[in-house]
Amino acid sequence: MTLPSERTGIITIDEFAHACSMGQILPILIKNSAVITTLSQSNIQSFQIIYQQSRLIPDRETALKCLRSLYYRMENKLETNQNQNQNNNNFGFILPAQYLHIVSILLNDHHHHHHHKDNRLLHIAPDTIGSSFYSIITAIPVRKSFPFRKTFGKFVSILVSSGIITNWKNIEYSQIRKSFNRYVHSSIINDDNPHHDHHHHHNNKIMMMIDLTFQIVSISVSRHLYSIFYFYLLMISLSFIIFIVEILQFIAINNRLFR
Repeated sequence: MTLPSERTGIITIDEFAHACSMGQILPILIKNSAVITTLSQSNIQSFQIIYQQSRLIPDRETALKCLRSLYYRMENKLETNQNQNQNNNNFGFILPAQYLHIVSILLNDHHHHHHHKDNRLLHIAPDTIGSSFYSIITAIPVRKSFPFRKTFGKFVSILVSSGIITNWKNIEYSQIRKSFNRYVHSSIINDDNPHHDHHHHHNNKIMMMIDLTFQIVSISVSRHLYSIFYFYLLMISLSFIIFIVEILQFIAINNRLFR
């Protein structure tokens, strides 16, 4: 869930739904996506409100055009000192966080370099249960009579909440950002050429970077999905080991009883 910087106070889906119902934010959804199915078929009131107030777009490329529009609007607002109370459309994007996070990094880096102000063009809500439409829940089944069930449950909770998946995401973000860091600074230096439109050339550069980022992040997401697969493989292997231990313990108990 990504919002314009003016709405950074919104950090949960319920707050987002309320802003949508008040006409403050227009939610953007991609047609024929899993999000559409989730929102339209959900019994959660906030999900229904967001779906009813949403605007459907055909693909992610159209979403990128909306991001471009938002970027140009914010840039023009800062350069022309427009009235902050002017009624402009505020978009709320419901897209994979990997794409939006990288785009936000590029836009904010470019924006901070030229305007030296600490106001972000995009705000991505923190990755919490209240702000995520899809939550990952990990469970390892054990029998109720397992003597260390509570202790084992705490162990699993600690493992899940330790931030392993988040750490993998951060590693991917860091690698992508470093790969673009040199290009960002070289673009800034080249833009000092007096023979072209400084502002227009900057905008073209940053948008070319965002287009390329969408392609690179797709590869990065694939690597990240491999990491998640290995994580679940580890959990399944652990479950299988526990299952074998339980069977051996059951056999040992039966042997003692029938001796």
